[in-house]
This record gives sequence, C-alpha cells and structure tokens, in this order.
Amino acid sequence: MSTTAAASQPVCLPTAAAAQPVCALKCEAEQTAYASAAEASLLAVASLQAPPAPVDAARAPLELVAVLDRSGSMRGQKMTLMKQTLNLLVTRSGLQAQDKLGIVVFDDKVQIALPLTSMDQAGLRAAKLAIDAVCVGGTTNLSGGLMQGLQMLCQSDEAAREQADDAADGEAAVVVGGEGGATRSLLLFTDGQANAGITDGGEMVAAAQALLKDHPALAIFTFGYGDHDENTLRGLAEASRGLFYFIEQPDAIPAAFADCLGGLASVVCQNATLELCVAGGRRATAKIAQLLDMTTYQVSAADDGSKATLSLGDLYADDEKDVLLRLSLAALAAPRDTPETVLEAALCYYSVGAKRFERVEAHLVLARPAAPPVGAAPNLKLDEQRNRMEAAEAIEKATALADKGDREGGEALLAAAVAKLGVSASSRTPTSRGLQDDLQRLALDYQDAHTYITSGSKRSKSSALSHRQQRDATSWDTFSAAPSNLTYKSAKGGKGAMSRAWTIS
Repeated sequence: MSTTAAASQPVCLPTAAAAQPVCALKCEAEQTAYASAAEASLLAVASLQAPPAPVDAARAPLELVAVLDRSGSMRGQKMTLMKQTLNLLVTRSGLQAQDKLGIVVFDDKVQIALPLTSMDQAGLRAAKLAIDAVCVGGTTNLSGGLMQGLQMLCQSDEAAREQADDAADGEAAVVVGGEGGATRSLLLFTDGQANAGITDGGEMVAAAQALLKDHPALAIFTFGYGDHDENTLRGLAEASRGLFYFIEQPDAIPAAFADCLGGLASVVCQNATLELCVAGGRRATAKIAQLLDMTTYQVSAADDGSKATLSLGDLYADDEKDVLLRLSLAALAAPRDTPETVLEAALCYYSVGAKRFERVEAHLVLARPAAPPVGAAPNLKLDEQRNRMEAAEAIEKATALADKGDREGGEALLAAAVAKLGVSASSRTPTSRGLQDDLQRLALDYQDAHTYITSGSKRSKSSALSHRQQRDATSWDTFSAAPSNLTYKSAKGGKGAMSRAWTIS
C-alpha cells in the first residue's frame, strides 16, 4: 500500500464519559459474513455524520483573505460585480468583530489592499474603502497574489499557535493547527491565464502546497470565470481541501460566493482526522489494501496495511462524509461463526460548539462461517459511494482524453459510466440517479469543440472535485442556479442560523 505523508495530527483527547460526542461514526462492509476457507477482497466504508448548526450558538471566528484579479480583462461588468460582491460581504453577511478580512489585489504587481483586519465598525469602513479603490490594471501575476494571500494566513496561524503555547504555561499545548480558533480560508477570484510570475500551473500548485505543509487547516476556494486556467484552479482547491467554483456568467458571482461562505460560517468540527486500524495486532486477519479516497485527503498509511490516518479538514454542519476502502481478508484455518471486529475506526476533532476535543469510535464486525453467505441483500449505501468514486474517475479520465483532442472518446467514457451506474444495485436511489444525471449533462459538452473548450472542461473538472469531496460546487450559470442535480448534505445551502446570515441576495 502506498504512503502519502500527512501533516502533524492533532492531539486527540478521550471524551469524558458524561459528554456525548457531537459526531456519529459507523463502519459497514458489502456483506456481514465471508467464507472462512478462502481469501476475500471487499469494500468497506467509514461513514461520519456531523451535527446540525446549533441555534444561537457562537460560531468559530473567520479569517478570510480575498485575492482579487484586477488585470485588464476584468474591465467592465466583471470588476463591477466583483466589487459589489465584496461590498455585500462587509455590509450584509454578518461579519463580526471576532472575524478578520484581508484583501490582496494583483495584476502584474501585487498589493495588500487591506491587511487582516478585525471587522469591527472601523474595520468595516476600512474594508469598504479598500474595495472601492480597486481598479483595473495590467497583466496577470496570479502566483504573486496567491502567495501573498497565503503568507498572510500562515503568519496569522503561526501567531495563534504561539499564543496557544504561551497560554499552556510550559505544558504541552493541545491546540494544534488552530483548533478552537479561527477558520482560515483564501478566496481567489480570477478570469484569466497567468502570464506573469509563476505561469506553469503545476509549479504554482506545488509552491502553494509547500507553503501549506505546516498549515493543514488552511483551505483555498477558487472562483473561475472567463478564460481561466481550470486545471490550476482545481489543483489549488484540491491541494487544500477547498473547492473550485466554475462561474459561467459574471452575475452568478454573488451566489457562488455566498454558497462558499455559508459553509465556512457553519464549521462545527475543526481539523477532523479519521484513524483506521486493523484489529488483532500481529494476529490480524485483515489488511487495508487500498484507500479509494487517498487522492481526496492527506493520508498517512503503513506499508503493511495495518493502519492509516486521513486528514479530513473542517466539517460543516450536517456534513456527511463516506470514506471508501478495500480490505483483504486472510483465509482461516477454522470457521468463526461469531462476528468479530476486523477494523477499528476513530474520528478525532475539535468541537466548536462543545469547545473540546472529542473522539468517537466505531468497529467493523464480520463473521467468517464455513459456508459462504447466499442471497445477502446488497449494501445500498456502500454501492452509492462506489458509484460516486467511479463517476468522479470517469469524469477525470474523460477530460484527460478531451483535453488531448479526443472528445468522442471522452463522451464514450461518460456514456459507459452512465450505463454501469444504471445497472448497479443502487441505480434507483436519489444519489445514484443524481450521478447519472450529472454525467449525462456533462457529456453534452463534449459534442462541440467550442463548448468543451469554453465551458465543458471547466464544468467537468469542478464536478469531479465536488463528487470526490462530497460537496456541491460544480457550475453556476445563473444567479439562482443550483450547482447540480445531485445535492450533498451540508449546511452550505443556508441551513442553520449561522449559514443563513451569509446568504447574499
């Protein structure tokens, strides 16, 4: 099993017996029993459920840095709408004195229009003045603006850690990566291709990753419209567990922006990690053969398949996350009719509402009888998640073909994926039907070269990332558009008191 280095994990303290963890966790496999005499390969899923946003409860403070493209192509409606959106942010979104906002603008030069500033009355006035002063400039030094914005957030994160260390008064600090502190995010707006600074997309993503290595809680949300480089914007979002919003029409900017902020304002758990460990130590009868979500999260995995840790980042209110893995079961010398634990899972996080570290555990329990089970009902939840991952992979493979000029091959791949989903066990569930609808909608973009180049490629890459992360952020083509026919469960859409305050209209 391959290993990907992960950032340092949070200190996870046992939850007090009297305190009920706010998150739920369970483990399931395709079947509940497997024949003992033969080796077996099976899919399993660790499913977590975040709590709803508490009514009238204090939310985590926000630290946002907006990085704004002011290059020449932003002239006219795009600049007007972007400035209007930011003005709505500071006047109607519910920013409080506990929150901080920074603004970086870039063309060929990079300028800090507003350092990270507390959004009290004086800060709000300063933010409005900074936004109103933004004007169109020259070329596009995207990397310069990006790195400046990230440095602002990283410096703030480091300062918070130092304060936590000082507060510990010589004892080991339990606050790691800002848990219990601010939710820090960068919001990048651009309509063009980088033509100054770092112009290679892969190099830009690598530079961002290097800076974020010691700051795993920071997330980058990218908003692309016009002739932007969707590969770079998706790469930046994917590297930081953020999202890439493809905005087809400039007047959809406020709606996409509000969707993003609704999620950030509803964070209920910070720096969540999922620990997976096979049971039995040296006598273990199972191994973790594959993590199907390895490309979605930062992962640290043992080469022998005994354990793995996934960094899930922050969880929004009502978030549902399903982590797929493949287990290998060894053949047994004798049947074991009584179900036994083969995999142990633990979810660790800082609860914003409860203001404490929590740990919730779950076990995967399987029986190994002599005779293989017959007629077992399929696990529809697990089948849905397999369909989700296969849909994301199909979209990624289709875009890879189409980007090389083989649009017909990409369209055929999507059609094959639709057909496969259509005969799956969960084909008629809302989730699987939504995946089929999304694939069919995306396939239409492959029929015309101009459509694919201008919007199809961007729509597909945004969609694939949203499916992998189980969050809605595909395409916004009108002010009130829904991102797709498939809706993942979270508070981003305005559920709960905290996220409702962020609905910009």
